[in-house]
Amino acid sequence: MKKILLVGGTGIAGEIIYKHLSNLSVDIYIASRNVVISERGRQFITLDINQIETYKDVIKQYDIIIVAAGPFRDINIDFYKFCALNNIICVDINDDYNFCNKMLKLNDTLGIKVTGSIISGLGLAPGLTTFMLKYGAEKLTQNPTKSKIRIFFGSGVVSGKASIKNMFDAFAESAYIMCDNIIRHCKSSDKQKDKCFTFSSIRKNKQLIFYSALELMTIKKDKLFRDLTDINGAFHLQNFPMLIIPFLKRSKFLRQELTNITINKQNSLNSVNSDESVFVSCVVEHGEERVKCSVNYASSFELTAIFCVIIIKLILNGKITLRSGILSFEDLTVESYLIIDELLKYKIRIKIDDNEIK
Repeated sequence: MKKILLVGGTGIAGEIIYKHLSNLSVDIYIASRNVVISERGRQFITLDINQIETYKDVIKQYDIIIVAAGPFRDINIDFYKFCALNNIICVDINDDYNFCNKMLKLNDTLGIKVTGSIISGLGLAPGLTTFMLKYGAEKLTQNPTKSKIRIFFGSGVVSGKASIKNMFDAFAESAYIMCDNIIRHCKSSDKQKDKCFTFSSIRKNKQLIFYSALELMTIKKDKLFRDLTDINGAFHLQNFPMLIIPFLKRSKFLRQELTNITINKQNSLNSVNSDESVFVSCVVEHGEERVKCSVNYASSFELTAIFCVIIIKLILNGKITLRSGILSFEDLTVESYLIIDELLKYKIRIKIDDNEIK
């Protein structure tokens, strides 16, 4: 039986990952920095991945390590170096642009010494969004030249502390986009040109907040996107006052205050709130040809955890053959129908334009 170590298994995403993995024939251990008594059949070990020198021998005991902790910018990169150099499979749900950049540079730093497989960014965005872009591109008659990622977060959607902190910290600098094959900061003219998006028949022309999509750095590794010149990511936060965004960019105090207010609000969210919805749309284009893939689900954390679990299941079942290196979803060779079939098991249905894939 394969042994899996789940780092961050007591957080929102980690709890969901554990729930779905526990249905498989695997032996799961949850890593905690504090001593925790095993409960409800769950097995805990005391481990802090930021203290890698102390736990090297422990980490080597596991077949797969899943990192669902955050914020990722606070994780010691030496943990990933150790896994890469010691033939360890490590999967994470990283969504931090700068951390992704740091991770990708490890390939050049470590070179041929790498024996492990580090697959980073297997959550909602990137991860599911990356797959949706690929799935849409497969429907085009020619390789896409333009693409976009759009996410709608309903006001009733529960978020974790790390995700909320990441979101408000990101307002401190302009988002990155790829335009004319150049990765650069998003300008006011870019925002004006693409300021609204229609997610559904009742969520039309929603104002957008641009973010640095990690796919900017990874998507062109997939041969389907070799002709891509433009890609950007943006989201809409329901009931978020857009007028305060310029102030968030300038004021660290305001960012911290809104972070704390939003975190405190999570405890009062109604689990049956009609606005507890996440809409994800990924668009690919070539000339006049356009394909939009969309998903609607109750929870962003469920989508994050489920996509991560699906990839792990496919690895365990031999449907994905890994190579050594610091990898992203684009580096994986996997048939799209396998992921579609797995998503359907969790009642996650991708729609192409307005036609649902059965």
